[in-house]
Amino acid sequence: MVTLHTERLHLLRRPAARCFGSAPETSFRVLHTQLLLRGGARTPRQPLRPENFWKATLPDEALRRRLVEEIVPQGARRKHFSQTVEIWGQLTTRGIDEAQAAGMRLERWLAEGGSACQLPAETSEEEPAGLHATVVASPDSRSTLTARATVSGLFPPDIRHLAATVPVDTSAAALLRVQECPGSNIEEETEHARQDAALDLTELWGLEADALQGCSWPQLLDVAECAATFGLLPQGELAEATLQAVLAQPLRVARRLGADPELAARAVGPLLEFTLAPCIEAANFGMPGLTSEGAEQLRIVVLPGFSLLCWAAALNLLRPARSWPTPAACLMVETIANEAGEAFLRFWQPRDVYELRPAWYRDKGPVPLDSLAREVLQKK
Repeated sequence: MVTLHTERLHLLRRPAARCFGSAPETSFRVLHTQLLLRGGARTPRQPLRPENFWKATLPDEALRRRLVEEIVPQGARRKHFSQTVEIWGQLTTRGIDEAQAAGMRLERWLAEGGSACQLPAETSEEEPAGLHATVVASPDSRSTLTARATVSGLFPPDIRHLAATVPVDTSAAALLRVQECPGSNIEEETEHARQDAALDLTELWGLEADALQGCSWPQLLDVAECAATFGLLPQGELAEATLQAVLAQPLRVARRLGADPELAARAVGPLLEFTLAPCIEAANFGMPGLTSEGAEQLRIVVLPGFSLLCWAAALNLLRPARSWPTPAACLMVETIANEAGEAFLRFWQPRDVYELRPAWYRDKGPVPLDSLAREVLQKK
């Protein structure tokens, strides 16, 4: 289990009560909510023309500052910043909008669905009731700005600037990135297909003949995804065979993870432990007779798309494990407890309000936390 030194924030809206039931006589209360979110849409990691187009997709300095500073200086005494702008691999204005929309959906979910713990009955205007939350991301600009934009969606517009005061924990960056899966390297198996995909993309872009010659599968996916996201590759222009080839490697890895629990545990085990640790902690606080005051109730985690894909595959969540996650795609994990204090997990795709279950779980209703922990963590 990973130990975090967390900072806390308070949401400013009191959630309503919500009950779940796999049977009419069974009710549950929410102990903890965790949102796993891929970074928002970004510019390509490597230079790609037209450069002016990609530069125009970046947020202006005022928008960036609103996400990282509580107050944006105005007037003659405002700060002046360097005109040097890093273009490549940066979060775009579209990515910020996507992340903020994810935060707004999360706020509605929490407000309509119930709090993680019983909130104080008496609150003042100076100290409104709220949820204790933790925000986690990698230290790179795209991840931290995605995290801050998501948090800004949790606040009403008139106090949205307060989101900039919420700290983002970057100490767990190494756990969020699944570098590679031992025994699952398929680069050599698909070398011919990689060369064909690079040639197709080169011709489509009108690039120099050797522009993408040495690019790896992740680099080719980066080029194709960024161009398609921003409409530079209209639907139908990129050959379906090339698109499938570009997507093949991460999806093949995901399939291997889903078919080999031991491989999944070695490759994604640290990330699984990190994301399940707050669920287990919340379940312990949810035991009858224990108080949950001050416990974490909400966690937002921004992680790479490949990590999100492998995480879903390791848990055998088939629907998200079978497609490459789009920018700002997210999965939600709810830790809930019944009246006896037994803890369960529910998995959601919040954009579609679609509930997911691991393929190995055949019963109705939410997944018992102890069963999932045995299935996933003890195979390491």
